[in-house]
Amino acid sequence: MRSLILLSASLLLALWPATAEAKPKKMKNIVECVGQTDDGTYFAWLGYENKNSETYEIPYGDSNNLYRVADDPGLPTTFAPGRHRYVARVEYTSGTYTWRLKTPEHRSPKTSSFGTRTWGDCVYDRFADLSLTATVGDPNPEVDERTPIEIVLRNDGSVPATDIKVLDFVPEGVILWGVEMTAGRIDEPYWVVPSLAAGASDTLWVMASLGEEASLEGHLEIMEATGTDPDSSPGNGDPSEDDYAPFSISTLPPSGGGDGGLESDGSLATLLGRRDVNRMIDARRAHRLGLATAPLQRLGVASAQRTRGTDLDLQSLLPTDGPFETQGYVTTPEDLLLITNAKALLAADYLQDDGDRAGVVFAALTPAGETYDHTKAICDRVKGSRLEAIRTVDLAGARFILLRVGRPDGSVDYAVSFVAYPENEGYTVDSRFRAEEYAIAQGEDDDVLNVQVWGSTPDITIGLVDQILDELDVQADVSNRNWAETMPTVPSVFVRGGSYVPGALVLDIANTTGASQTIQLSGTTTDVEEGERDTFERTVTVPAEGLQTEIELTNIFDIGFSVVADEVTDYVYLADGVWTYTSGDSNDKLGYTIEAGGVAPELGIRPVERNARLVGTTETWAALFRSIQPGTRPADMTAYDALAFEASGTGRVQVLLNKTSTNGIEPFHVWIDLAEEAQTFYLPFADFRRGDGSERLTAEDMTLIAFYTYNEGGAPTPFDMDVSNVRFEQSSLVSTEEAAEASLELAIAPNPSRGAARVAFTLPEASDVTVEVVDLLGRRVSVLAERSYPAGSHTLALPETVAAGTYLVRLQAGRDALTRTITRLP
Repeated sequence: MRSLILLSASLLLALWPATAEAKPKKMKNIVECVGQTDDGTYFAWLGYENKNSETYEIPYGDSNNLYRVADDPGLPTTFAPGRHRYVARVEYTSGTYTWRLKTPEHRSPKTSSFGTRTWGDCVYDRFADLSLTATVGDPNPEVDERTPIEIVLRNDGSVPATDIKVLDFVPEGVILWGVEMTAGRIDEPYWVVPSLAAGASDTLWVMASLGEEASLEGHLEIMEATGTDPDSSPGNGDPSEDDYAPFSISTLPPSGGGDGGLESDGSLATLLGRRDVNRMIDARRAHRLGLATAPLQRLGVASAQRTRGTDLDLQSLLPTDGPFETQGYVTTPEDLLLITNAKALLAADYLQDDGDRAGVVFAALTPAGETYDHTKAICDRVKGSRLEAIRTVDLAGARFILLRVGRPDGSVDYAVSFVAYPENEGYTVDSRFRAEEYAIAQGEDDDVLNVQVWGSTPDITIGLVDQILDELDVQADVSNRNWAETMPTVPSVFVRGGSYVPGALVLDIANTTGASQTIQLSGTTTDVEEGERDTFERTVTVPAEGLQTEIELTNIFDIGFSVVADEVTDYVYLADGVWTYTSGDSNDKLGYTIEAGGVAPELGIRPVERNARLVGTTETWAALFRSIQPGTRPADMTAYDALAFEASGTGRVQVLLNKTSTNGIEPFHVWIDLAEEAQTFYLPFADFRRGDGSERLTAEDMTLIAFYTYNEGGAPTPFDMDVSNVRFEQSSLVSTEEAAEASLELAIAPNPSRGAARVAFTLPEASDVTVEVVDLLGRRVSVLAERSYPAGSHTLALPETVAAGTYLVRLQAGRDALTRTITRLP
């Protein structure tokens, strides 16, 4: 730990948030593992979880505990609060048996079966089983506000453990203020516990604060201990093992439930794009009419469930009050009911007293046999987030997958997804990385529950999941598929993040195996929204440290592909911004077409790919839209100073550039007149105005390009807007001297490169030459040459100091110019 000012345990505990005990909860009976000895005898270790605050005395008998498999099985009759592992060992030679346990207040007992199939952590029959947990008192404090962290060291094995050393890994920015412990000593950098008996635990309390706006994660790990622990190895840094305890503190909120639940994919791209546009139009209409934002509605105060006939009660499944004294408020994105397979939706944001968001629950009911297959594991990578880590957590006698999703604003979402599907007159809970891995029972009539939970720290997320599972236990008999022989698996090689930029698929691939891996990328692409899909195949070698790479793809709309390594699959969907349309009246007759094509990316030009046409009649207005990035995510276009395109059609058209900072209210615009023959329009940013015209357009947060036509007469009026070759341009960098290709030569090798690279060029005659490296926004990175050269071939070295990324190497020889792309690998 650190040399710290000690705080009394009573003070630390006084700072711990109090929790109110709810109605009695069902007992969780857990089969820890099944093993086999050398003489052929089978044995099973049994455990339990008591989420109630009181100890229960439950006499042994067929209606309560294990069906008798031996004269003296040594089963417990006293069940203390908490999670207790390896409390009873039973032996048998054949057959199938049931571990059955019930809370006195509940008529329906929980059951788990086991037999002669071995599984779990029974490699060793007698062992110490050490585990660590770290719980933050207030995971969302204000900057500089102190919060306690409780670290619990347990031995759930059957023999004592000795000479235990726990090491902390506190991230930069976390300030430690004090420490207190029930046993052991601080021997920097370790918390040392000389001995821990079987079934015993010790606790360490720490006070900490965060001195900045950030989301930080640290961890503690058992580095040394005597004996063998079958489910973890000291000091190996594996976050999936129970001797590794992560903790998080965040002063930034997670993303909200109103924006969650779905991102664009090939089948929904146009519908979702239109949804985003309509949200912007509604905001503009509310602003024009002077309408205030509707106040948040407390969850549970009034019915918030939107349903078309359901079986489970979403309203009661979501807790009214969340962990850490948070309160739930309804944020359901009801517009998703129109474009997904959800029969019912309910989303809630859980807010602290100061109004800061701490956690979110998004719940959907889908028809029998179907899942809501848009999860944060896949969809958040569309909109600029990063899948930073994948690990598992054990909760309520089952295993769940926990994702760490880094968002563009610097905040972090810790997310858990699971389903509950009807089976055997109850519900089976399961948590998997991909929706395709769920084994949904077929032939059932009841709906499938789909739950996505995310928070600013794992403690918040896990607390919400725990509350939902408790309530589901009340509504139905529940069993778990995500335990025992069917533990969920996570990919060892996965895509952290990526994007499609004009001409290239950009990927950041993580490799957690510790060795180089050759992986197969396999999927499909489309050239246009809702178009026919073409196959996509690539083989990529990912080094142990991971890989940042670009794959050349030209003029596509989207790509969906699987990443297969060690027979575990990641699935990734990435897309360009979407073209779509809308109008002011449902009676309007509209025809919409979209075609591949457009200009190629080059220095000073950023294409807005694909060409679109909107025709029809309107009584009010109609508009053609293109989001610059998926999900109308803001794009920094400050490297450019104009919008250019070709267009034909009828009438006067308003061209709008929308920004996040204006939120669709009085967007910057220019008026143009269309003609039957196509014209080229070059619109400098300086020509775009809003309001009274005094405000200048700045391009740091652009979201949408829109083309509006208006009907002033009221009667249906025909219109036509055909737009092609849309691009952003930087006038100072765009060259029209294309003839240079015939007389100049420019080559780079190797390309891609990790170390030294050569830039070779050939001059047909003596010239003043400039060779420079610029990034994709046109910013100069390095000047390789700036002097006169004779005719002939010349070679320059690309500096190894140029960081990993994609760049343009530009050769200017007199009045001629050439440009080539180079990728620098990390």
